[in-house]
Amino acid sequence: MLQARFLSRLVIRGQPADREVVADAVDGILKTKLGQELARQFVLEGAKAEVVLAPLDGATTSYKDGVTTVSGTQGSTSVDKEPPVVTLSRAYLHAEPGWRRVSMAGTLGHELFGHAFEQQRAKKAGIHRAAEYHYRGDEFGSRLIDWTIQTQLNWTNVDGDPGAYLEDPEGYARNLWAHSGYYVQTLSAEEMRNPMDTLKARRSGLTEALAKTREGIKDMEEWTPIIAHFKTVHKLDPRRLVDAEQEVREYLEWARGHIVDIGDSRKALEARISFWETPAGARERDAIVRAAGSSYIRAFESRLKKRALDLSRLRSAGRGPASGPAMVLPGLVIAVPKTGELPPEPVSLRELGALYRQDKKDNPKHWETKK
Repeated sequence: MLQARFLSRLVIRGQPADREVVADAVDGILKTKLGQELARQFVLEGAKAEVVLAPLDGATTSYKDGVTTVSGTQGSTSVDKEPPVVTLSRAYLHAEPGWRRVSMAGTLGHELFGHAFEQQRAKKAGIHRAAEYHYRGDEFGSRLIDWTIQTQLNWTNVDGDPGAYLEDPEGYARNLWAHSGYYVQTLSAEEMRNPMDTLKARRSGLTEALAKTREGIKDMEEWTPIIAHFKTVHKLDPRRLVDAEQEVREYLEWARGHIVDIGDSRKALEARISFWETPAGARERDAIVRAAGSSYIRAFESRLKKRALDLSRLRSAGRGPASGPAMVLPGLVIAVPKTGELPPEPVSLRELGALYRQDKKDNPKHWETKK
């Protein structure tokens, strides 16, 4: 039986409750076509891994519409250990069981097959650890596994925006450079042939991202006096502006954090460039160049293309975010609002913008001292 053979290759550590939710995630993986395929390969190739639940920095729970979910870092893999150790966030224990069942299956597939398994494959193929680290296929391949498992479980709320990747992988990669010091150092198979010049060229991209984010903050801050004007002058019910105010707050919070992320990316980029200029760094750089033309990377690129095509077909066929309502899984409870007075119709920022433009036309004196 595949499940028994697959589980025999895993060491699941922790308390009984921990092992139970991990086993549930494994069961979810094996309910999917891709999960079964990768589990067979994992067994046949003699791969191994440990799985544990532990606190992870950046993982938080949130409650919305009656469902508790986990956001932020949901999993990580220590590939330098033997065997690799997959850590899943303990925050999953507090999530809605139905939501957790699907999300955790995707995360475990991402970490176990995308990172732990591939690390063992790369090692057998003689690929230098640095080459695997900098090759962006390691992360993108993991995400494709995650997205596909969730989609094959008929889940419509797939994390990570697979549509953006499928539409434009290069644009998706560029967008990630400003988000962390890791992504700004990742390379396509082609870029691995000239890693130093590739990283140096990314300096301008980070500068542009910083300028764009600062401009976005400036533009979003201008909504605050506009919202206040419609509350005080036009007596617009404040309850109708709650969503708009929240949108402003959330963007500003994200953008200010993003500026920090861009700074971290810049530091990581410069540190890597400086290291690659040393003798030890030159050896690492040469290993990346050698790996670029390897049969391992060529096979990996083929798998990436196939998995992206398969996921696109799944989504086009109506199994994924582009189609119909989500499958309601056991344990997933959607809160139903109580009967009574309906809340006032909210005004979105887009609608508020139309009101603002009309008011400037009809009442220009309202805005003589406003920007």
